Amino acid sequence: MVLIDGLGDRPQEKLHGKTPFEYAKTPVWDGLEKTGGRGRFITCPKGLRADSVTGICTLLGVPEKQIPIGRAALEAAAKGVFLAPKDFAYRCNLAAFDKNGILVSSSGGTLTDAEMKQVTQKLWENEKRDGLELILLTGYRNLIIKRHGVTSEIATMPPPHQNIGGLLFHGEMELNNSIKINGLYYRLYFWDESQGVALPFFQDLWKMTGAAVAQAEIVHGIARMMEMKAPFVPGATGETDTSLGAKAFAALDLLEQYGFVLLHVNGTDEAAHRRNPLEKACFLEQIDQILLQIILSKLPKDTRLMICSDHDSCSDTGEHRGMPQPFWVWGPGIETKNYKTLPGGCAVKLLLG
Repeated sequence: MVLIDGLGDRPQEKLHGKTPFEYAKTPVWDGLEKTGGRGRFITCPKGLRADSVTGICTLLGVPEKQIPIGRAALEAAAKGVFLAPKDFAYRCNLAAFDKNGILVSSSGGTLTDAEMKQVTQKLWENEKRDGLELILLTGYRNLIIKRHGVTSEIATMPPPHQNIGGLLFHGEMELNNSIKINGLYYRLYFWDESQGVALPFFQDLWKMTGAAVAQAEIVHGIARMMEMKAPFVPGATGETDTSLGAKAFAALDLLEQYGFVLLHVNGTDEAAHRRNPLEKACFLEQIDQILLQIILSKLPKDTRLMICSDHDSCSDTGEHRGMPQPFWVWGPGIETKNYKTLPGGCAVKLLLG
């Protein structure tokens, strides 16, 4: 299962009225489309938020009532940090504001990864919050852990990628706890409070072993909590600069030992949050020309392949949408046809036959 995060989008003016997928040149994908089945999955059940937690858990077969609300606890699990029932985790982005207090970037502005780490640590030192633990993830992503009994409080805000362009502080006076670099004011942005969660094991759900290639902490954490093998792959970044070749070969290696392999690609979602539809389209072309090309050349003949997505990520606003998501499936026993819209929980079953 190749899961392309945030694949769907709106038609974009910068792409001559096309979506990034429509604009991208994907000859490998196009050739496959003529020989397999396609349809749409409902990945965000009514009442649940449109995000990767909901979409990916749904596609892996997690029952709706067991899908967690919030991502921070799952991202902590990716780092081997597991929460007790009364512990809390919070997502903490390094965000950039202009001098008027308008949110310009929810993903580290123009800083390099090394600069993001340094600025985040300095800002956290200035916070002086007793008993709270900072965990650095990748790039602009961080977590705050609050163990049971700690009295320090965290005030959370809405998801930052949905607040780009919003006035969150009123001028430089309210930005006095920030760090100013090249005209932007950097602050820690706290959001997504979550508690310790438990997920069903993949093998218990599907009576087969499972593995995942996923650098994005949220997906890595889901895999670990479902007892799926989830190695970190050198060169994988969770961004548009990720090594698609390394991810493809890692998935093929895992397929020799495990009955099911999830290969998650995150850069499409990140490009959309940066409101860069052309970057998203170019990355889709790389997925086609590198990742899919390698997989198709090496995939055992008795193996089924599916491409799907968890949610829309809109390049004009940076927001997620919970629309039914497209899927394509090929392999032994798969008819060339259009499937009706199916519950997302059927995805693994469709692959198993």
